[in-house]
Amino acid sequence: MPALTTSILFSVERHLAGTASAVLNTACQVGGATGVAIFGAIVASGTGGRSWAVYGVQC
Repeated sequence: MPALTTSILFSVERHLAGTASAVLNTACQVGGATGVAIFGAIVASGTGGRSWAVYGVQC
């Protein structure tokens, strides 16, 4: 990730570096949240809508 951050920040003009950093950070946060949501939906669909407690899994 640091290489990606460095390459993106070096590719914009100096006075836009703060905005580029904010956009990059937002994209990473949205991507992470979307990934967790998709993974959660996949896991939930595998249970047929039942709680994990039905299967004896303790969280």
